[in-house]
Amino acid sequence: MNDAAEPDNVSEARTAEPETATPSAPTGAPIAPVARTARPLRVGLAAAFVTALVGGNVYQGVVTSQQGDLAAQLDAKLTGALTDLQDALRSRGEVAAERERLATELESAGGRVGELDRRVRDLEGDLDEKDRHAATLAQQREDMATRLRETAERLDGLEERRRALEQRQAALEREKAEVEKERVALFDELGEAKEALDAARRKVADLDALIAAIQRNGHNVEKLAGRAGPARLEGRVLVVNDRATPKTVIISLGADSGVDRGDVFHVFHGGAPIARVEVRHVEPTRAGALIVYLEDGAQVRPRDEVRTYLE
Repeated sequence: MNDAAEPDNVSEARTAEPETATPSAPTGAPIAPVARTARPLRVGLAAAFVTALVGGNVYQGVVTSQQGDLAAQLDAKLTGALTDLQDALRSRGEVAAERERLATELESAGGRVGELDRRVRDLEGDLDEKDRHAATLAQQREDMATRLRETAERLDGLEERRRALEQRQAALEREKAEVEKERVALFDELGEAKEALDAARRKVADLDALIAAIQRNGHNVEKLAGRAGPARLEGRVLVVNDRATPKTVIISLGADSGVDRGDVFHVFHGGAPIARVEVRHVEPTRAGALIVYLEDGAQVRPRDEVRTYLE
């Protein structure tokens, strides 16, 4: 069998076929279009080679006539396959670059995520600190509110005490005014009593002079008066003159009650005798008397009881 010499294009195709059949593409690289193009090409080349071997000289003319067309088709297919392979390689480089870029971005993103995690932890720590500070402030505010309530209660108590003191002061002012009125009235009464006492003293002096003149003439004044002794009389002390020496009083009994000059009355305070007075001046309804005896530590006061007897 006379094998025909293979055309150069076929040798080039056999030489180029392994390059297109086993491309070293990265994992996940898009090279599917190149594989689909190389597989029909290998089948066609194998069929042509078998035909050339089997047919021998019979098919030599046909093969020779078709070699030009086959070579042209094969060249075109190889050119397309190479172009696809170049595109695939470029795509592979782009994919690798993209993967590297994405890895870089992922690493950068991981750093940013770590930074964000740190910032989040810092913010959480700040929030915890602020929460503790807010809790402290809330407790302080509650304590302050409690103190304010206690202060308000104390102020209310002080306000009540102030109003009570004002009311008491007003009452004391009223009592003071009443006491002042009574003091003025007592001074007026004292003035009248002093005038009456002066008049009584003048009358007593006149009576004493008269009695002395009668006694110098040898007359018994008691007999002339027709008195056997004082009656059982009871009355009250009206006025006490502490400034006089000796002290004098005005009693509520007078001539209308049978009181006469020289009568002696006993003064009782709280039911106990404390003094004796002797009448020196008599008027119809009252009489002026001189304190002739006073118990130690005792003091004659207005409204003390006077009697002519002790029992």
